Amino acid sequence: MKVMLDTNVFNHLVEGSIDPASIPAEWEPVITHIQNDEIERTSDPTKRNALQAMVTAVTHIRIPTETAVWGMSRWGEAKWTGPASLCSELKDQLDREKKRPSNSADALIADTCIQNGFLLVTNDQALKKIASANGCAVLDLRKP
Repeated sequence: MKVMLDTNVFNHLVEGSIDPASIPAEWEPVITHIQNDEIERTSDPTKRNALQAMVTAVTHIRIPTETAVWGMSRWGEAKWTGPASLCSELKDQLDREKKRPSNSADALIADTCIQNGFLLVTNDQALKKIASANGCAVLDLRKP
């Protein structure tokens, strides 16, 4: 089963609040360029390197986003927006929930999960609420 890991999952794996052993062996963790782009913007080089190493250790599949957003999407790593895209609606819903600069990225990740039937693993409360309300299965792996 393919599972999309949100960027915050890698942060929690590095910090230890998610145990790597809690990732089931039957999962095929995937990411898009969005997660890598967010990690590349990490200002602390030591943390950035640890996050990059965790991405390499945990994920082996990088897929394109199902929708392209001008100024954010990478050529060759995003599909042309099709009729099934919920990206704009997801972004609007996320903005109504809590306006943040990351909402466009979160909408792309959620849209990709919804269109592909992937489980979304995140601890972002707003993203969990909106993705779930739009038919996406969502899970938080953090320790209680």
